[in-house]
Amino acid sequence: MLNLPHSILAVLIHFLPLFSKPTYIKLLQLFSAHILCTNKRTISNCLRLIGLNDERKYSKFYDVFRRANWSSFKASKILLQLITREWVAGKSLLIIVDTTLERRRGPKIHGLGIHRDAARSTKGRKAFSPGHSWLVACVVIRFPGTKVSWSLPFISILLRPENALSSSKNIRDQNRKVRHKKVTQYTAQLVCLLRRWLGPEKKLILIGDSAFCCRSICKACINHNITFCASFRWNASLYAPAEAKKRKGRKALTGERLPNLDVTACAPDTLWKLFTVRWYGGKTREVKLATGTAIWYHSSSKIRIPIRWVISNSSTDIGNALPILCTNPSLSEEEIVSLFVQRWSIETTFQEVRSNLGYESVSTWSDKSIERVSPSILASYSIVCLIASRSVSDTGQNIEPISSAWYQKQHITFSDVLSYVKSLIVRENIFPHPLERYKVRKNIIYEVLYWAIAA
Repeated sequence: MLNLPHSILAVLIHFLPLFSKPTYIKLLQLFSAHILCTNKRTISNCLRLIGLNDERKYSKFYDVFRRANWSSFKASKILLQLITREWVAGKSLLIIVDTTLERRRGPKIHGLGIHRDAARSTKGRKAFSPGHSWLVACVVIRFPGTKVSWSLPFISILLRPENALSSSKNIRDQNRKVRHKKVTQYTAQLVCLLRRWLGPEKKLILIGDSAFCCRSICKACINHNITFCASFRWNASLYAPAEAKKRKGRKALTGERLPNLDVTACAPDTLWKLFTVRWYGGKTREVKLATGTAIWYHSSSKIRIPIRWVISNSSTDIGNALPILCTNPSLSEEEIVSLFVQRWSIETTFQEVRSNLGYESVSTWSDKSIERVSPSILASYSIVCLIASRSVSDTGQNIEPISSAWYQKQHITFSDVLSYVKSLIVRENIFPHPLERYKVRKNIIYEVLYWAIAA
């Protein structure tokens, strides 16, 4: 077994109450192998990497995900609290929600569906791929030494399709009796869960794209005192506030109907103001903003949502304008746009976990493993950042960006943080230790180097 440095154990020890002692020891071994691995994140590859390719009871490592009794929701709560204490203590907590597709194939894989593939779609053509759709929530932080915000995942929820595929042979999918839930319903439940986990005092801000722009999520955020920002619809039905009741009869729900936002954006009397706001890539940019307050209401739901809408236009072409809604009308248009543009950091996170942590390379088949392995890989992104931050604060060292002659980096990226954590594990197993155990560690390091080169 690899020796783990104190900074790794100091973070992972918080998850000890969720596991039995044998399961926790195996989890430590799998985590260290997952960090060092450079190819597919299969259990067999991880065992081979840490010198356990002759382990006869290898199936017990598979049981960590397919049979062991532990709660992924409790693990998500612990991870969220660790992230909050490390970076967001005493500050507003900015949370981004989005969906990501994990491409998978196989007739016996649970929860498989045909979903829109954003990476392969274009503006004029939609592409679809089989796989798992995950609802992911991330905390936005500013990691020391970076110029942009990072999104750290802490919870992932499998979005099962309404109907199983015709080619599915999974018994659980064929005999499913649980009511289907949309992504908006899961998000509304997630809002309640966040408020229960963090308490009533914590100031929360939730950000999503146009897929999360619905009145049910807005209502849940208002009920739980959470500010919600999302990309808005041009044809949303907006109304003025209801006037005071002047005569007998039922009180009016809303005032007069206001023009649609696409009409407002093209109207000559619309007041545009020029602001310098924080933009994508950690830069600033001058944009023209128009704003107003309204009641978002439709007779189908009977839900009235007081909002502030903002139309952001960063060019002379009104066709490139973007409408944004916010459930906190007291925020200024400049603050709303600066909050919304931070949503892009979650797309960077999805790209990093695919290129550096082997996301989409797993080949688990059991139902419970499918629901645990991919969320664990996403959560490992946050755990790596926590380990690096803890080690930097303990040792006083700085993480240096890894540059080359053809790629000069001024700021660190996640690949630098991951390399730093890998070096912690390697140094712990090479440098001074008792001589009687050095031979075992030396053989393990040789295995690590051999399989890293072979990959």
